Amino acid sequence: MTYRTEDQIRDEAKIILGFDEIENGVQQGTGQITTFNQLGFKGGMDKPDGWYLPDDAGQPAIILETKSEAEELKEKYEKELFKNIDIVLNKYSKVIGILYNRKEVKVYKNKELLEDILRGEWGFQGMVTTDWWTRGEHYKEIKAGNDVKMATGYPERVKKAIELGELTRADLEHCARRVLELILKID
Repeated sequence: MTYRTEDQIRDEAKIILGFDEIENGVQQGTGQITTFNQLGFKGGMDKPDGWYLPDDAGQPAIILETKSEAEELKEKYEKELFKNIDIVLNKYSKVIGILYNRKEVKVYKNKELLEDILRGEWGFQGMVTTDWWTRGEHYKEIKAGNDVKMATGYPERVKKAIELGELTRADLEHCARRVLELILKID
């Protein structure tokens, strides 16, 4: 199996996020040679993979961290992204951090998983579903609060995750409850 490199993933993310476009009042782009110092942040020799930095610091900034398809989005990469988010939080009050390898995407607001914001802060009670044919690991999507994997899931992997203690019956029950609540609302 051939995996896309980090450079290829970064180029794909650039197009998806529109970081290749020119917008008035926004500094945006991707690469591996631009430092935070060059982007206007003091003491930051770290290099983000992508950035969206409005001139108005009251608007949300976006920081992108990409990895090759062969790499799982492990905690060490989250720490790398969080370090970059901390640098940008010195200027912006809202920073969206995106960790992406094409198989998975993790999105954070000021280092919090959006699941915490969606269900916790915003109080969303509804069902969450993936886009069609995502390649993310099914049990990780369940842990993140996704209720239905479209168009098909991987029950054998979910079962294995339960056996390994990566997922609990309660996690599945939360998903099932939200799906059933939706059915009852529309029935």
